[in-house]
Amino acid sequence: SGGLDSFIGAIDILNKEKDIWFVGHYGGGKGVIQYQKNVIKKLINQYDLSAEQFFSFYASPVRPDKFTPMEDSTRTRSFMFFAHAIILGSAIDRDTTLYIPENGLISLNIPLTNTRLGSSSTRTTHPYYMRLLQQLLINLGLKIQLHNPYQFKTKGEMIVECKDPIFLKANISQTMSCSHPDLGRYSGDANPSHCGNCLPCIIRRSAIEYAYQNDESNYRDKDFQLKGAKDNLRSFKLGVMDYVGSKIDAALTIQISGPIVDNLDNYCNVY
Repeated sequence: SGGLDSFIGAIDILNKEKDIWFVGHYGGGKGVIQYQKNVIKKLINQYDLSAEQFFSFYASPVRPDKFTPMEDSTRTRSFMFFAHAIILGSAIDRDTTLYIPENGLISLNIPLTNTRLGSSSTRTTHPYYMRLLQQLLINLGLKIQLHNPYQFKTKGEMIVECKDPIFLKANISQTMSCSHPDLGRYSGDANPSHCGNCLPCIIRRSAIEYAYQNDESNYRDKDFQLKGAKDNLRSFKLGVMDYVGSKIDAALTIQISGPIVDNLDNYCNVY
């Protein structure tokens, strides 16, 4: 994806084996594709890979007719990754593991406030969603096993425990975590960058601070001054305060976005 989690996932896998394909997609903006290309180049050079191991698909919403509003959110983005990888994996007549490197906190998608509990908030790496998708693959007779190796890790823990910490630290600022990296063009920025104030950016910043105490990534709004930024920060603070002062069991809170059947204690620890 060009993001930090997938970069760490690629590094960790490549330190064990090279027999792997990397699958991604990009849309119409410049924000993601240039980071993807840069990360791919870094991985190829570092691990002596072939460009043929990387598959990148163009994906953009299509309006079915003039009466139907066009889908303009990215809430199905992860599903597109799944779909492209499943298509490739289904062409191989052998058991295949589909790795989905996503930190456990984002995967659980616990709403910080009631405003984040809705259809615009993605749940496509949530344990329940992945459980249903895995059952669908089984029903279709596909030999594909879904696996998120970081289901019980925070983003900060992923950074600290990376198998090639020197390579990661040298390139971490070249990854893209922001949910809307192209918005800077409205204020005159020529190049895409992190906004610094959306939820993925806040989690990224806190994770890098936890791991390195210094973040060299470029953020447009480090001090939460842009429109809506203070609301994002306030939501995050309210979420933390609710967690600290809540009398509700964590096992119930983490299931707001979907039921969790297995490993409940491990998911509670992530939260």
